[in-house]
Amino acid sequence: MTIQIKEQNFVLYHFGVVFWKNKKMILIADVHFGKIEHFRKHGIAIPNNAVLENFKKLNEILCFFETETIVFFR
Repeated sequence: MTIQIKEQNFVLYHFGVVFWKNKKMILIADVHFGKIEHFRKHGIAIPNNAVLENFKKLNEILCFFETETIVFFR
């Protein structure tokens, strides 16, 4: 879905990211880097390929859009 705010164009992508077309910028919120290791440290079972799958999704996003910048929000 594409939306426009004050002459700026944004694409809402199904992986929970926003692509700011005018700036060629990906905006990603609530990433939780290190979350998997934290869960494992406390005995919660997480599949071994979970980290790899997260990076595959990020790579797919970067390949889909002509991205120059990535911004992570907490």
